[in-house]
Amino acid sequence: MGGHLNRRSIGVNTTVPATKEYRNYKRPFWLPAVSYYFFTVAIVILVFFVVWWLLQEPRGGTPWIPSGIISGLLLMGSVLLREIYLRNAMRRYLAIKRRLDSNLNRAAQSVPIGATKFTLEQNARVLSEIERKSNAARTLGQLPDAHLEVFDMCEEYLTFTKEELNSIPVGSPRFGAIRRGRRRTKEFHKYHLIGWAAIESRVFTQEAQGCDIIEGKIETAKKALDVLNSALYFYPDDARLLESADVVKEFIASSKITDRIKKAEDAVANGNFKAAIASYKDALFYLARDEMKNKESDLFAKKIASELNRLREKVDPTIER
Repeated sequence: MGGHLNRRSIGVNTTVPATKEYRNYKRPFWLPAVSYYFFTVAIVILVFFVVWWLLQEPRGGTPWIPSGIISGLLLMGSVLLREIYLRNAMRRYLAIKRRLDSNLNRAAQSVPIGATKFTLEQNARVLSEIERKSNAARTLGQLPDAHLEVFDMCEEYLTFTKEELNSIPVGSPRFGAIRRGRRRTKEFHKYHLIGWAAIESRVFTQEAQGCDIIEGKIETAKKALDVLNSALYFYPDDARLLESADVVKEFIASSKITDRIKKAEDAVANGNFKAAIASYKDALFYLARDEMKNKESDLFAKKIASELNRLREKVDPTIER
């Protein structure tokens, strides 16, 4: 039964990662640490100066030594506390995953691969397993793999029964039962694919927002876009997927624009006006693309164009405009 996503076998552009392939490079657990350590360092510095001030003596002394020891212990304790929390969270996550994988493996075994006849009992059993796993995925909520596994089960069932219907007489009880099962399974299919795409793309987008390096920011955001494109292959007209894809495209474009403007400002500060003009032109190029068509883009473009005109007055008038 060839229900798993395989872009080459079904003629899809292989530059769009398939959902099965996607799990090979996404991180199984991700928790941002920048904010935590930022506030930790701020608190440690504050504690250092408070203790130093409290231990000051009129005759002098070395209050910075106990202040440093206390601050160091506080910093070490904060790091250990976070590590303990992460290990406990990871342990809970893996326990849930093991239970889910075990249940899904048993469910997959109920699909009669290679069976000569797909009976009513087998059809009912597979549909029952799909519905049970769907309920489990909804309960687990924010685990994207739970939604993806149910989607895979639905995809297998729909692919298998599509071929099976071709060999069943219209008047057979199996024909009506399978058609009803397919209608219900299509609902699960869409719900869990979109649920997976929403959670997975949100994780990558949040990770991209936390990247300081522009290359890492754009690369991670493109992973979010790849997730949405994988879902759009099945449901190209879904408004939620299209809107999310537009948001990610705009984020990528705005990141590139912000990077070019920063480079232009740095070039101006160094007196390299030609390099600044080239960077501003790049920013205008990204603004002109479809993914940046919003209310603010025209105003933003006018400001950049004004800065370009100001810079051109400072360089060779024969420079390309």
